Amino acid sequence: MIKTIAKHKRYYRFIIFAGLMVFLVAGRMSIIHLEARKTVYNIDRLHQEVGLPVTGVDVAKFSETFYQPLTVVRVGNSNIFKAYVGPDDKSTLATGGRVTLKYHDKTYNGRIESIANKIDLDIGLYVVRISIVASDLDVQPFYEVGAESETVNDKIIIDRSLVWQDEDKSYFVWVIENNRAKKRNVVLGLSNQYRVVVKSGLNVGDVVITSDVGPLRDDLLVEREKDGGLND
Repeated sequence: MIKTIAKHKRYYRFIIFAGLMVFLVAGRMSIIHLEARKTVYNIDRLHQEVGLPVTGVDVAKFSETFYQPLTVVRVGNSNIFKAYVGPDDKSTLATGGRVTLKYHDKTYNGRIESIANKIDLDIGLYVVRISIVASDLDVQPFYEVGAESETVNDKIIIDRSLVWQDEDKSYFVWVIENNRAKKRNVVLGLSNQYRVVVKSGLNVGDVVITSDVGPLRDDLLVEREKDGGLND
């Protein structure tokens, strides 16, 4: 009987101790949560008063030659290379188009010799034959080349990294308008993996936000800081 009572006392002490620890931890977490909310509140108040610091780039018109990146394989040890492309990439290429292969510190120039009119049924892609004079090129399984697709003149061109896609698949950028962040819908044109032509939605002189857009919301007060000019 005495052993049973002692056992129960130890059990009750453990329950009380565990409950106390849970209470202390919960209290500590509540304090941390309140401090975090206080910090967010203070930051939000600061942004309402002086604006969230952002960087931006001035929209301008450019003339650029767009290159389509292609992965090619060499045919034996010849000057002929092959690329395999889908219909979208095929539509941007043309027979006779210039091709540039950069490997280490050297640049090799070539041209597109032919583009298949029919899909290769074995791989489900179109075969593009490219000639590049590169006798001293190291043997590699694959090479990356840039195939000239089109030259545009006097068009608004921005970095692709500044363009975002909405849930409805439309595209937009964040701009500064009267010291406010604004979500601006845009229509895109020719593009490659780095740059894109904006057909409508932006005008020369607009400022596209280049810094982290995570904290942004429509009509948020912002303050433009000095930036590096991503379009320079």
